Amino acid sequence: MKTLMILLMICCAAGLAGAGYPGQVLFSDNYNRPNSTDIDSSTVGMGGVLAPMVYVEAFEGSGAATSIQIMNNQLNVAMGVGMSSLFLDYNLIDASIPAAGGFSVSIDVTGITTADDTGNRFGGFGVGHTRDEALAAKDSFDSAVPFRPNLARANQGIGVSDFYVDLALDQNLRIWSKGALLETIGVGAATGTIRADFYVADFNAGSTVYAEVYFNGVKKSTKSFTWDHSNANYIGISGRTAAAGVFLDNLLITTLYSEKAGMPVPSIGTKAVDPAALVLQ
Repeated sequence: MKTLMILLMICCAAGLAGAGYPGQVLFSDNYNRPNSTDIDSSTVGMGGVLAPMVYVEAFEGSGAATSIQIMNNQLNVAMGVGMSSLFLDYNLIDASIPAAGGFSVSIDVTGITTADDTGNRFGGFGVGHTRDEALAAKDSFDSAVPFRPNLARANQGIGVSDFYVDLALDQNLRIWSKGALLETIGVGAATGTIRADFYVADFNAGSTVYAEVYFNGVKKSTKSFTWDHSNANYIGISGRTAAAGVFLDNLLITTLYSEKAGMPVPSIGTKAVDPAALVLQ
């Protein structure tokens, strides 16, 4: 019996080591707070070691405060005419990120409410901005400095995100870098969780970063890009549609999960580790 118990303990330990532990939660927001056009007037729903954080509502295309708001326990952007851009007012270059091998950002796109021009009706996030870039980001259709441009202006050097990923109403994920459309991926849905895991050695201008992109936990692509500026990693969020806008939820920013640190980039189609499912007994 004693031998059996020792074997079981060894097997359990090996299983946990293979699964890895969740990365450190740097910031999370489930937006479960009262409706408001000032989205951080309450910090309820925020978590992580960097919480609470301040959101800067950089561009409200409708000209009304409702362009960016908390509505029904979700982040509602691009309400009304035009689009919205916002960012977390924190430069995410903490030493814990390269120490862990990188960081991860995910967000749920829970609704896009307009049925026209479906490829340009989207919600997503970008990384690698200076604060000035994030503050200046405006409409993808006519601004010279959006996070990512509209499709007609792709690959023309228009766009400030070092890396941007979005989910659009035409049921495609799109991956961008500095205005270049790197890939369009059909996912068969216009709602779901988009996530990017970034393998980061440092935050020096010109350094290469590898990014894995996941949709609903399944890896869809791996891309590389370089930091445009040294020590600049403000996280931007944007959405574009009309009518009731784009609904987003469950923003999560973590260091890389421990089983990924220092490991090769996984192949496409790999099922992601769900941090919520890792329970240590």
